[in-house]
Amino acid sequence: MRLLQRLLAALAVFVVSIAANPVSAPANGDPPPPPAFDLDDFCPDKDCVVLNLRGLELTGSIPAELGELSNLTSLDLNGNGLSGSIPAELGELSNLTSLDLNGNGLSGSIPAELGELSNLTSLDLNGNGLSGSIPAELGELSNLTSLGLYNNRLSGSIPAELGKLSNLPALRLWGNRLSGSIPAELGKLSNLTELWLGDNRLSGIPAELGELSNLTSLDLNGNELSGSIPAELGELSNLTHL
Repeated sequence: MRLLQRLLAALAVFVVSIAANPVSAPANGDPPPPPAFDLDDFCPDKDCVVLNLRGLELTGSIPAELGELSNLTSLDLNGNGLSGSIPAELGELSNLTSLDLNGNGLSGSIPAELGELSNLTSLDLNGNGLSGSIPAELGELSNLTSLGLYNNRLSGSIPAELGKLSNLPALRLWGNRLSGSIPAELGKLSNLTELWLGDNRLSGIPAELGELSNLTSLDLNGNELSGSIPAELGELSNLTHL
């Protein structure tokens, strides 16, 4: 009898615990849906300095409220399931040095407001569905040492203003729908070691690329290039991949 009373008491405690902490079973045994991106779950006080949410399977859009995190220096949303456009409000993050939105399902154009992030050293927007042209304002990001826009749906010409990114060691724009001639201004990128422009719709090679004395890799395959190959490319003595 005492054993039965103990079992009943334990069962009562278990039932109360379940009632206080319900767990809803997914229908048909399906796994629960991934969580939506709610900023209050990660930075409720809006005082974050670093926000690393890489690979958390977050869904939904990027909250415009992120632009209110005035102390933020690093934002990493790499490898989630985020969709929708990049909020222009991210351009208000004046202390940001690193922005990584790689590997999501983002669409729409790249906000010109990102060109106001004067402290940015790394900008990675690879592997999304971004469309429209590359904003010329990105050429104002003079501190950039990493810029990745590859594997999107970007169109239009490559802005000549990117030739102002003098600290850039690699420019990777492959896998888009970029057209027109390659800007001669890219020949001013004296620190460039990698220039990947393959799998676009580009039509001309400027002789100025021969001035990139530090270049080790030049990838122009899969375009619509015409005319002759500039003899100046023969001056690229450090080139190991063409």
